[in-house]
This record gives sequence, C-alpha cells and structure tokens, in this order.
Amino acid sequence: MQSPGKIFNKIIKAIIRKTLKGTIRVGKQAYIRRPLLPNLMVNSLQHEEFLDDIYIAALKGKEGAIIDVGVNTGQTLLKMLSFDKDRTYYGFEPQSTAASCVESFLIENQINNFKILPIALSDSNTCIPLNIRGTGIFSMASSVASMVEGFRPDDFYDYKKYIYAARGDEVIDSLEIPSIALIKIDVEGAELEVIKGLEMKIGEHRPFILFEVLHHYLVVTNQELDKETMEFRDSRTRELEAILRGKSYQIYQIIGNEQAIKIQKIEPKVVNDLESTDYIAVPEEKEAVFCQHLESTRKIINA
Repeated sequence: MQSPGKIFNKIIKAIIRKTLKGTIRVGKQAYIRRPLLPNLMVNSLQHEEFLDDIYIAALKGKEGAIIDVGVNTGQTLLKMLSFDKDRTYYGFEPQSTAASCVESFLIENQINNFKILPIALSDSNTCIPLNIRGTGIFSMASSVASMVEGFRPDDFYDYKKYIYAARGDEVIDSLEIPSIALIKIDVEGAELEVIKGLEMKIGEHRPFILFEVLHHYLVVTNQELDKETMEFRDSRTRELEAILRGKSYQIYQIIGNEQAIKIQKIEPKVVNDLESTDYIAVPEEKEAVFCQHLESTRKIINA
C-alpha cells in the first residue's frame, strides 16, 4: 500500500502535467498546446469564421503553397491545418513573441510543412518601426500593430519597436517555393507595401489574394478618422487596386457570411463594421471555378 506522501506527490505531478500540457482539437486531430510559458497561441478556430468558405473555395481552385502575411497568434494557421494540413504553409510575423509562440506549437506537434519566419514582408529590405498599442503581455502580439506611419493617429499607439522587413519577391525566391495558391494579407494598413513587394511572384504564380482594407473608423476607440488620414488611406488603396487590376485580377468584397460582391472600386466607409473589410482578388482565369465553389455557401453579386 502506498503511503499518503507518495499518493500526494503523484497527484501534484499529475496536476503539473495537466497544467503544462493542454490540447486543441482541429477537425479530427488533437494538437498539443502549452497553456503556460506564457503561450499566446490562439486556442480556437472561431476567428472570422465568415471567411472559412472563401479560404476553402480558393484552395479548391488552385494547388500550391499558402503564404500568410501577418500570422499574429496563429488564427489563420489553425484554419489551414483544418482545411488542408498537407499543404505547404509559410507564415510571416515580425512580432517576435507571437512568432515564437506559433513556432513552438509547430515544433511541439512536429508539423514540418508549416514554417514561421519572424520578419515582415514589404517592398524593400530595411529595419522599420512598428507602432504598438498595448502594454505588458498585451503588447507582445498586438493585433493592431502597424508599420505605416500616418495610418492611425499617433496617440492611438503606446510605443514603437524596430522590426526587419524584407522584399517579398526576394524572400519567395530564397525559399524556392515552386507554386503559390493563396496569399493572405492582414497587416493593418501595410497591404500596399506587401503587394508591391510581391508583384513579380503574383504575376508568376497567379495566386488568390485575400486582403483587408479597413473602414475609416477606429473600432478599438470608437471614433471616426480625420479627413487627412482618410485621404491618405484612400490614395494607398487606389494604388493597391491599380496594381491588382493591372495584373488581370477581379476583386470581390466579402460581406459577412452571406455575400461576395464583385466590385469595380474599393470604397471604405465611415462605419463600425469589421465584417465588410475583407476582399479577395481572383485571377481572371480562375474566376468561374471560384464562383462555382462559393455558390452553395453565399450569394454572389455583380455590383
């Protein structure tokens, strides 16, 4: 018969093991997720579920790698594991703590076809300041961090830190990625720099491109932007759109989980709405197939 002391020690060890080793279920697969250390890795697939059918339709429409620009805490990464875990995935996240947490998850679960690079993608190779909102642990994986000066008022942010940004075309070349199916871009206003830096690869691989253009409204602080900031944002959006149109892409605005609207012009509004800020650029030669895949889940409208 075991002594009370040994029984107590076993209980304590079991509690420690349970505390230090959790799991997260993605589809039928259970993955290890460390809840401490600290671990900022997301623990749910519920982030922006209204985009799920868009991702699936794009992946059905084209073979190749997934490029995730703006990994943050792995929200899109978990979706890709759920939708097509055998794809090659490259995620870019310049916030080192966030990137480290996601990479630890991949190492722990021996997911070797998913890679994390702790850098930003841009249109040049340089060190640049990243504007951060938040303090303490909440600043380690800021979801509103931006490397674009003037994208939001200066007093929106709490401090700056330097990150390394690399030209996307050169990075893709160095990684020797043979084909790209999907590029997801969520970089808080720096979508233009990412697109410009990937122009050659976009022309070569013709991937689907899911990107965000925020409305002229600060959801976090519940306030409208000033006229000068709105004009600055609009000029950048026009330049981004011209690049995509020039490469024979059609652009669809995603409206919640109900509609996909083929638009002639991206026009952000002054509204508090995060379910109409996502767009997907579809290569013309893939448009018919893409729409066929979407028809069962949402209404497709030609604006």
